[in-house]
Amino acid sequence: MKSIFDKIHSRLSFRRHKKKAKTEYTDLAPIDEITNGDEYLNSLEWALSNERVKNIALAGPYGSGKSSIIETYLKQHPTTKEKSLRISMATFVENAANEDGTCKKVDIGQDEIELGILKQLFYKVDYKKIPQSRYRKLHKIQRIRIWGCLIVLCTIISVMKYIFLP
Repeated sequence: MKSIFDKIHSRLSFRRHKKKAKTEYTDLAPIDEITNGDEYLNSLEWALSNERVKNIALAGPYGSGKSSIIETYLKQHPTTKEKSLRISMATFVENAANEDGTCKKVDIGQDEIELGILKQLFYKVDYKKIPQSRYRKLHKIQRIRIWGCLIVLCTIISVMKYIFLP
């Protein structure tokens, strides 16, 4: 029995100490410590300290570092992180090309943009706080509620059976 535990322990410790092989691939996930980004961070600081600025937008192509700038700023300012709300809007391109050879962008109307922003705002709020909203998000149903509904349903079926099938 001890030999089985020794084998398991040796395999687990081997996996734990196994070094990651260097790879030529890099992910595009945001980082929270950008370098050479002082100008961006100073701009964010200025915008957030200016009372006339109500909204801030960072725009740029995919992988340009927008999220990394935000993550770095929020890491340096934890109180701002608690008050911030991030909304993401993507630009999509079609599989067709324009006459000049560039990719055709999908035309999104102002209504669709507003709807996308509102949906993201609603999804960040607890659904119980906005009961009149048409937008619903998935939420976990508690087991006690499932059991309660099941008991009520079985009771109704039993009463119906007793009444109509004596």
